[in-house]
Amino acid sequence: MASIENRLTDWNQVATMSQPLLKKKQKRVLSAFYMSIVMPCIMSLVISIYNVGLTEDIVGIWANAWIIASCVAFPATYLVTPFVHKLVMATLKLHQRLKPESDVRT
Repeated sequence: MASIENRLTDWNQVATMSQPLLKKKQKRVLSAFYMSIVMPCIMSLVISIYNVGLTEDIVGIWANAWIIASCVAFPATYLVTPFVHKLVMATLKLHQRLKPESDVRT
């Protein structure tokens, strides 16, 4: 039990550090990397099953599709992220302007 408490304390110290662990560009690259692994994994599995069904060789078909999709996904995610961030910010600003004053919660 003590080791769990120590780990939580260590994590709290890391989470509350005044200096960021990664710079903005490093965060962007790391985020794009993980997204380029996770999203193609899910999408290629779904599309492979949809196209060929649950056959005996679905794992091989899916693995090939995943590798190809991941190679495309990393640069695409890295390049599209700034645009998506601006789109999200614009949407939030529009939502804030359209929100009635009586709807504001404290």
